[in-house]
Amino acid sequence: MSFEKSEFYYKVYGLNVKSEIKIDEFVPTENSNYENAVSIKYSIMSEDIKESIKNNKKANFFKEEVWFYIDNVATYRVTNGNLIEFEPCENADPYLLRVFLMCSCLGFIMIQRDIVAIHGGTIVIDNKAIILTGNRGAGKSTLTTGLRLKGYPFISDDVAAIEIKDNIPMVKHGFPYQKLCSSAMDKLGYDKEKYFSFMSDTEIKYLVNAHDDFIYEDTRLFALCELSIGDVEEVQIEEIKGSEKLNKLIANRYRVEFVQAMGGISPIAFKTLLQIAKNIKFYKIIRPNGQFTVDKQIELLEEKIKILQSIN
Repeated sequence: MSFEKSEFYYKVYGLNVKSEIKIDEFVPTENSNYENAVSIKYSIMSEDIKESIKNNKKANFFKEEVWFYIDNVATYRVTNGNLIEFEPCENADPYLLRVFLMCSCLGFIMIQRDIVAIHGGTIVIDNKAIILTGNRGAGKSTLTTGLRLKGYPFISDDVAAIEIKDNIPMVKHGFPYQKLCSSAMDKLGYDKEKYFSFMSDTEIKYLVNAHDDFIYEDTRLFALCELSIGDVEEVQIEEIKGSEKLNKLIANRYRVEFVQAMGGISPIAFKTLLQIAKNIKFYKIIRPNGQFTVDKQIELLEEKIKILQSIN
């Protein structure tokens, strides 16, 4: 894959990003205030890494250094919370190359910087940020899109980075695109032929431009809502209280499956998680399997948000 170096500047998840590769999906910024920037650079990986890949070892995780190899795409190396290096494979798909920079690599950067990020989309209802989280396939992006199509703006699609300001949890904006699976595209009325598609870990997904519905400002976090599929006949919603809120926050961190290998939860991240738990509501939506229930989920969520109106 031919590669021509240049320099581009972006703001995403509260991070200043300086990149040698153009990332069309990110929000561009001026070349300023980049002392603590994350640099994205083309690089030739070390012989040690190349030898590991030849021996079928495709990833290695430490707190200050992570590297991983994606077949036919690239090798990525993330170090010290400020540097992402990539070496593309021959004939790599440019979009797939960017996908791992936009999501996994920046996710590891945030872990290295002790930034808490939740795996989920963030919608804004009455100036209140609501993170929709849950396991893969729970319907996070589908519900986020359903709310967006109903007129609610969104801050992020897949990763919600949180910063504490004056003891208040604030969600930092991601980038104005959403990734939807094939069934969600059909049920939400999108013409799939008009959108770029790619193969994710388990299924084909489509990239949907949503600039017009995107919020570029930090927004106060009022609630998390965990989506799940259960043995129920209709959609149910329940509130999670007490110490279980903290447990749920920890379980739904972005790239939580790698946190332990990267040194576990740091004291700084744990303090942030505690502050978040103290200052938000936490709901769980359980939906029946095999049914499209987005409208009912929205209805129940809107009812709960009315209760939040009384919270200062």
